[in-house]
Order: sequence, then C-alpha cells, then structure tokens
Amino acid sequence: GVSSVANGILNQVNLNQIYVHIRPPRALEPANADALQLAIVPLNLSAAFAQEFVLKRSRQSNYEDAFISYISLEVDGEAIILSTLYIYWRRAKTLWGRVWTNVSHCLLMGKSVGIMLYSGESNSSPELVVIPCRSTSCAMHLYSYLAANSHRMGNPINVIPVDIVEYTLDEFSTSIGFQDDDISELFIQHLELESDRIVGLKGISLLGELDGYRFGSVNFTKLKPITGSEEDVLKRNQFFIGRGYSSWQELDSMLWRLIWEWECVHSGFCRCAVVVLINRSHSPVQLDRVQLLLGRNVVFMGTQSTGYCPRSRTV
Repeated sequence: GVSSVANGILNQVNLNQIYVHIRPPRALEPANADALQLAIVPLNLSAAFAQEFVLKRSRQSNYEDAFISYISLEVDGEAIILSTLYIYWRRAKTLWGRVWTNVSHCLLMGKSVGIMLYSGESNSSPELVVIPCRSTSCAMHLYSYLAANSHRMGNPINVIPVDIVEYTLDEFSTSIGFQDDDISELFIQHLELESDRIVGLKGISLLGELDGYRFGSVNFTKLKPITGSEEDVLKRNQFFIGRGYSSWQELDSMLWRLIWEWECVHSGFCRCAVVVLINRSHSPVQLDRVQLLLGRNVVFMGTQSTGYCPRSRTV
C-alpha cells in the first residue's frame, strides 16, 4: 500500500521541474492591540503582492523592512503601501516612494490627503504631495492609517487625531448640510482653523512647565564624563532617582544626568528616551502595559519615595 502510493507520486511528480507559489503568502499587519504582534487580514491578493514587494525589495537592496498596510484609493487600481521605512504610492504606470524620515506630517484635504515632505523631488525645498481619493470617506480611511503611523514622521504634533477630524467633519456636515460628493473648500478652511487650534493646544501642553519650572532647562549642561557599562548607568541612576527629590529642578537634573551618562557609554546612534509620569490627581494610576513601538527595552525607575509602587506598578 505505502510503496504503491510512493511509486505513484514519483511517477506523477517531475523532480527536475521548478514549482512556484500560485499566490504569495497572506498579508500580515500589526495588530491594533499590540504592534509587535502580526494579524492576518482579510484575503486580499493586492495586499499579499504588496507585502511580497516590500520584502523582496528590502532583500535585494540589503536592508531590513517590514510590511505594515495596504490601502486602496478606489481609483484605477491606485493604492498606498506602508512599510516600516517607506510610504509607497502605486499608480497605473508609476511607483512613488519616500522614506518616513522625509515626511514632516500629513493632513486631510477634503477628498485628498496631503503629505508634507522636508525635501521635494525637484529641489531640496519642502513640498506638499497631494494624494487624490474617490471620496471623502476614502480619504478619511487613508488618513487614519497615516495618522496611526505619525510616530514615524518628523512632526507628529501637526497630525490632528482622527477622532478630532471625524468630529469636525460630522459637525460641519450637520451645520452646512453638504453631501460627500460636494465637499467644498469651506470645509478645508474650517478644518485648517480647527487644526491650528488643536496644534496650539498641543504646543502649550508640550512646553513641559510645571509649578513655574520648565522641564528640560538643564539639558545640554556639560557634566563629568564617565566610563562603564550600560547596566552600571541604569543601576546608578535608579539608585539616585529612587532616593527622591525636593524640587522639579532636582528631578530634572537627575534625568539629564541619566541621558548624559548613557551617551558617555554608547557610541554611534544609540539613544535613550526618558519619560516622566507625574500623577497630580487624588487617585493612583496603574501602569498596566507598555507598548514599545521602536527600541529594545523599557526600565521603570522609582520607589515609594517618589510615589511609585514597584509591586503594583502604580503611581
């Protein structure tokens, strides 16, 4: 029985013939709950081919890249392909692409989405690339994907949150009574005014001023150079920060010392980001989970003296 089946397979299959996949593997996108986990998207051959294009291009050019999303523009087969390094705009006979590091921010422009570049194609001056869509809902769909990757852009503060844009769009459509097909320049002007207001509020919140003291005031102060390992730097600064502080300036100085010593023991492009969580409410806040989009490690520094409980991870 088994030998006859094996002989049948051997007679039917040509060992010298090269077989290829009928279709590429299913496209995998980062999950909404955790960007480090990949999720299978609904069967879409265009997305599968886009994923294969991103991976093949990176292998051939000897750099690391990963597929993020495929967004159809619903116009003559045009689509936007997002990877960890590039934004691609696939058109009928051309392929446009730019690295995320050349993107300042994106904005919704009615039935289009604008991508602001630091340097344009013809010269080194800034350039606005406008991507037309079939409808406002299609443009909103594309904008939501780009806004979800605003952390890859140079000025994510200029990217208005999707919920603010949707609220503004609903409010404007209700008051003006326009349909999706006849959206006018009036809405774009209205959204730009709302954008300026939101960005202004964000700018105020990012100043980092608390009780009259602005965090970052001691940055770039030259301290005594040190030697040692990364582990020594983390343990030493964890000890000093854990003892507590008497003022915001003292805390700010501790944070700058951590960054200074980190740069002393690292050469090349190896950065650390220090985030301070200050809870001024009357209720504790629990740090349930940290989602690390880029980087290799997260270290919590704090003790009861600083108002942090390591066991329950509450502030």
